Amino acid sequence: GKVNCYFLSNDETENIVGALNLSKDKCIQKRLSTVTTYIHARRDANNEVFDHYSQYNNDSKMIFKLVDSAYLSVKTLKEKYDTLPVNCVNVNGVLDTVTGTVSMDTPFTSLVIGFGATGQEAFEFLYEFATFIGPDRRKVPFKCYAMDEKMNTIAGFITSKMPEIVRDKELEMLSTKVDSEEFWGKVRDIIDQLNYVVITLNNDTVGLSLAVNLFKYALLHRTSKMPLIITLHGILNM
Repeated sequence: GKVNCYFLSNDETENIVGALNLSKDKCIQKRLSTVTTYIHARRDANNEVFDHYSQYNNDSKMIFKLVDSAYLSVKTLKEKYDTLPVNCVNVNGVLDTVTGTVSMDTPFTSLVIGFGATGQEAFEFLYEFATFIGPDRRKVPFKCYAMDEKMNTIAGFITSKMPEIVRDKELEMLSTKVDSEEFWGKVRDIIDQLNYVVITLNNDTVGLSLAVNLFKYALLHRTSKMPLIITLHGILNM
């Protein structure tokens, strides 16, 4: 008696329109049971209202549920201890439950490559999970470099969304391609301070190649003894 429908293409608008059109189908409207439709779309304010309303609309035979791949991708980082930022810092007082502070000579520095939906989710994850308290009981400084070849069209929205973070230079947004001289110049400048790298490109082959090249570059040029975590978000083909 249960029916599930799935609209999981990469086109969010197409998925939503398709689901709405399906909900008007007369065969579905005549069904006694409810049809659950899963829609690949972002969990933004508009879509969440759309999702929430469908749960309580008694006139509809269809319930909509959002599938946010960007959120789910970053959720895996939160659930795995090995990929948490705490593994990239020196922790004081682990055995002393009174303190549990973090000792760092430089700010917690991260690099997010590709600043679309997943990259922005990754930044929010890092900003939340890399907020440590130092021995002086002050927040350890945080710094994130975000790089995207379309950053000129993204930066305005990000600045309006989190103005204080941008103003305080905790987030620095750069418009550049991963194969450009500017990109590798910035990597050269910050490689010794980096604690965490997140790669969220639309091309898995390019992303994997970049991850390997960054790993090799770090081995050659990095003198810091701090651990460096590099994560790659994409499709896993078995």
